[in-house]
Amino acid sequence: MRPRPSPLDIPELAERCISLLHDSYDDLVACATVKRSWTYFAQSYLFKDVGLSIEDGSCARLLDVFTDSPHLIRFVLRMNVWVEFMSPEEFAALAALPFLNIRVLHICSRREPSSQAATAIQQFLALPRLEYVKLKYTLRDLDQFERTLERASPSIKHLLLCLESTQGSPALVFPSPKTRTTTTQTRMQISSLRMVGDSTFLRWLATGRSAIDLSRLRTLDLRGCDSTILCTPAFASAAAGLEVLHVDCFIVPHEPC
Repeated sequence: MRPRPSPLDIPELAERCISLLHDSYDDLVACATVKRSWTYFAQSYLFKDVGLSIEDGSCARLLDVFTDSPHLIRFVLRMNVWVEFMSPEEFAALAALPFLNIRVLHICSRREPSSQAATAIQQFLALPRLEYVKLKYTLRDLDQFERTLERASPSIKHLLLCLESTQGSPALVFPSPKTRTTTTQTRMQISSLRMVGDSTFLRWLATGRSAIDLSRLRTLDLRGCDSTILCTPAFASAAAGLEVLHVDCFIVPHEPC
C-alpha cells in the first residue's frame, strides 16, 4: 500500500503557503529549508526584488550568488541600483547577466555615470521585458545620454527621469543632429513620462530629435520644469492623446503660445 503523500509535498499548497509570507525575508528563508520542493517557491520570492543601495559589498556577494546559482537570475522582476555603491567592474558584470524577466528598473547616482557605467546602463535598458524605468543622476553630456537610450527596449512604456546638471559645470549641450547616429529601427514609444528637475532634457525632447517618441503619450507629469515647453509642437501634438496631466512647474517668459 502506497503511503499517503504529505501535505508539504503538494506544490499548490506549498506555493500558497509561501506566497502568504512574500514580504517576510526571514520566513521565506525558513521556508526554503523545509523541503527541497519548497526551495524553488521560496527563492522566487526572495529574489523577486533586488536592491543594491548600500556600500557594504552586497553587489560582489550577489554576483557570487548568481554565478554559483544562475537559475536565480530568472526570478528577478525588479531591480534598484545605486551605481556609486559598486565598482565600475561590478556594475558592468551585473549588467552582463541575463536578467530576461526584469519589469521594473531603478538606476540612481549622486554623480554623473562614467562612460563604462553608461554602457552598463545601456545594457540594462535593452532588457526585453522592461516596462518601467527610473533614471536619477546628474548629467552633463546629453550626447552620451542619447546613446544610452538608443538601444532601449521597445517594451519600455513608463519613464521617470530625474536629471540634474552637474553643479558648477557648463550647461547641458543638445546633441548635434549632424553627428548623432541612431542604431535602432524605431524610437522608444512611451505611454507615461514623469520629469523632475532640470528642464534642458525636456527641451531636448521637445525638439523631436531624441530617441523617445511622444506620439503615444497618455500620462505626463512635470515637476520643477519650464512649463512653456508644453507649447512646443512635439508636446502640443502629444497633448491630444493625454489622459492624465500633472504640471508643477515654473514659467520662463517666452513668446505667447
